[in-house]
Amino acid sequence: MGVHWFDVADGVIPGPYQFTLAFLNGTWDGDYTFMEPMVTREWLLTKPNTVRSIKQPQAYQRSGYYPTTVAVTFDDAADEYVITMGGMVLRQAS
Repeated sequence: MGVHWFDVADGVIPGPYQFTLAFLNGTWDGDYTFMEPMVTREWLLTKPNTVRSIKQPQAYQRSGYYPTTVAVTFDDAADEYVITMGGMVLRQAS
């Protein structure tokens, strides 16, 4: 899985805290390896419909397409949650 990183400005601090949607980044052995939206079950039960911007880093380890948004919605017809990362933008390694 790797090391999970988060922006302390988002208020996700170990200990007693409240959040609905947090966005984590991850590394393994010094390499950037994953992006992960994290949501609470309680918040999902409200059947949210939201799109939020993903904070972008100042530099990229590898060139590629990176998401700029995360969306969380509930599809009533399918009776399921849909969590997507979108707004893909090509970034160059720097």
